[in-house]
Amino acid sequence: MAWISATQRTPLSSLLSQKAGQIESLRRQLEAEAAEDAEAEVDDVWLLRYVLSFESRPAEAATAARKALHWRHDHRELIQAAKMRRLPPGLSMEDVQALQCMLVSGFHFTTTFGDPVFVIRAGQSNQSLLLDMVGEDKVELWMTYLGECAWQVCEAATRRNGYFVKQFTLQDFASASMSQDRRFFKILGRNSKMNEWLRPQFMGRAIFFNTPTWMSLAFAIASKLVSQKFLSKIWVHRQNVGLEQQGANLCPYAQQLLSADRLPAFLGGTCACQEHGGCVNGMLNSNFGKHSVDDVASSPRIILPLLRLPRCEEIEKSPHRKPPAPTPQEGGVGDEVVTVSCWRRCCLRRRPMAASADRAGV
Repeated sequence: MAWISATQRTPLSSLLSQKAGQIESLRRQLEAEAAEDAEAEVDDVWLLRYVLSFESRPAEAATAARKALHWRHDHRELIQAAKMRRLPPGLSMEDVQALQCMLVSGFHFTTTFGDPVFVIRAGQSNQSLLLDMVGEDKVELWMTYLGECAWQVCEAATRRNGYFVKQFTLQDFASASMSQDRRFFKILGRNSKMNEWLRPQFMGRAIFFNTPTWMSLAFAIASKLVSQKFLSKIWVHRQNVGLEQQGANLCPYAQQLLSADRLPAFLGGTCACQEHGGCVNGMLNSNFGKHSVDDVASSPRIILPLLRLPRCEEIEKSPHRKPPAPTPQEGGVGDEVVTVSCWRRCCLRRRPMAASADRAGV
């Protein structure tokens, strides 16, 4: 298993040793595809992702890996755009202005393990208006592009640090409306299912904050459209957080992954990102309204969600990241895992029966 938990991670070297036979078997099954594309990166770490995510299902692992190789061959321009942090083919700067104005979501630094943190302000996003403006295809392309940017960071950091680095998503539902656009749910569903075969071992956690009373209904809808693996990674923060906390009583779970100055103030941290106008896409942390069509033209003509996402070359050139120090409550760190302490009294899995997700290596 890649993660025993979000704060306990098996060293990559141990996993590669344990799964050496399965990795070699999968490599042989992909020889034809790898030979066809000289640029295909089919190394042990990449193969390990499929071995872990499709444990005891070698045929499914090979099918998923082939599908990913074909996708990457066909989308080389998008992959290169993500690497260079430039506009992906199919999106204009005017499209991006609308996308980042109406979807208030973006990367906000990394965890203590180096995991990219993606913050979503659901209550301040206007999915229906955006879909009416640019259409489903461009919204889906935007999500695919941002996912590719984060995937490349996770790949680089995993190899640099020697344990699996995955994306964390922090979603704030403050002021969110019960009226949700089914078109957007379908896009989320397709995106989450694509990640299963294109980016295995990519999603680490999705933690929901300030969840409304209608959240159970939203889950009922999402469960029919979104990947079950993704649903199993959702945790819910049980206490409401907001600007009034400003770092006080920071979630014990979050303390092990983020410092208060790296957590947005509207999630209980102390970060305001004043130099950028706010922690997410230039929206003030104190703004709990929605943007309108009139706001799009004034959106900066840069890719705002990527401002705080480290570049791969920075990760590759940086000193090796040491594992976070254990807290006094837990004592030393064992040789077999990279670990820090974790309390379970604040953030709980949405579905306790899904607690096997970590151990299944998904």
